[in-house]
Formats: sequence, C-alpha cells, structure tokens
Amino acid sequence: MSVEFRKGTLSLLQNSSDRHVAESIEIRQLSDAKSIELSQVLRYEVWSGVGADLHLEQSGKIADSLDETAFHWGAYSNGRLVASARLSIHEVLENAPDGHLFEKLSVPCPVADINRMVVRPEYRRIGIARAIDGLRIQKARESGCRTIIAGPVKEIATIARLRSYGFIFIEVDGIAKWGDVPITGAYLDLEVGSPRANS
Repeated sequence: MSVEFRKGTLSLLQNSSDRHVAESIEIRQLSDAKSIELSQVLRYEVWSGVGADLHLEQSGKIADSLDETAFHWGAYSNGRLVASARLSIHEVLENAPDGHLFEKLSVPCPVADINRMVVRPEYRRIGIARAIDGLRIQKARESGCRTIIAGPVKEIATIARLRSYGFIFIEVDGIAKWGDVPITGAYLDLEVGSPRANS
C-alpha cells in the first residue's frame, strides 16, 4: 500500500488479490458541534469494540468539557468519519487531561495535550494517525506551546509513532480518564528541535 498526504487529502493505493483500489481520505479540522459529536460517537464505537471498560456507557459517546475548547481533526472516507483526534492547550499543566502523568517533571508551559486519537480498525496502519499528528504538532507550534504532552494507550505502534517525532517517554504509567485502560506518558519539547511528523 502506498500513502501520500497533500493539502488535507491522504491518497491511498491499496493492493487486493485481483485489482487496485484507489481511495482518498480527506483530513480536515472540525469546528461545528455536529462533527465534534460524531467524533465522540466514533471514540465510543471503536474503543468499546476493543473491550475497553468505558465510563458512562449509556451515553453512546466519549466526551468531556475539553471538547468545547479543543481543536479537533477528522479523517473522512467517502463522507464517513473514519478517524479523529484532538489537541487541547493549557497555560497550567494541571489542567491538561494527561497532566497528572507529568507532575514530577518541570514541563514548560503553555502545554498542548494531544489526545483522543481514534481510527476505525479497517483504516489503521495507512498513515492517517501520522497525518493528523502532523497537523496537531503544527497547531501546537503556531499556538505558542512550549511542550506537547501525550498519555497514549500502551500500544507498540502508537509508541513507535510518537517516538519517531522525537517524543520522550517517561517512566510513569496511569489509567485513562475515559475508561479503565493503561496509558503511559510522553512529551515533546518544542524548544529543542523540530518534530518529524511528516517525514
């Protein structure tokens, strides 16, 4: 499979046994309430599908008050939301969703927290998360953040992706606030070097 990302569109060429299927994934910033609500539903659908013990299951979505002020991105295939993620910016580390993982470190603020990355299983490992991460890192830089923090799920692919941008993992683990899922802490110092998200 080949992947190309240009100006908000991720072009995929997927090999199958008897034909080539071309598909374009459009990645855009989400700003309207309906699109953000669809991303909340997507979180619930995907994470409950992997057996996560979710809080507030009856709502059918995973949402919190930061959704109102955070920046959101979505990836669409033929008009269907297939991935989403957000970035929240905080003047004080303690206000960040994953800030508790970093309380023993001296993290320069303002800080951006990249979180809520969710990709439908059939769209994984084709570059969507990397493309969205590049947009989130760019937005953090443009917003004057000094550090980006993350509390990713402890998955090999996610950890490898963040390390490829220069994230440093700390020896602190925790539990996600949205469900009983183990997470770990990582940070990127934006004052040290430039991330390699789009390489």
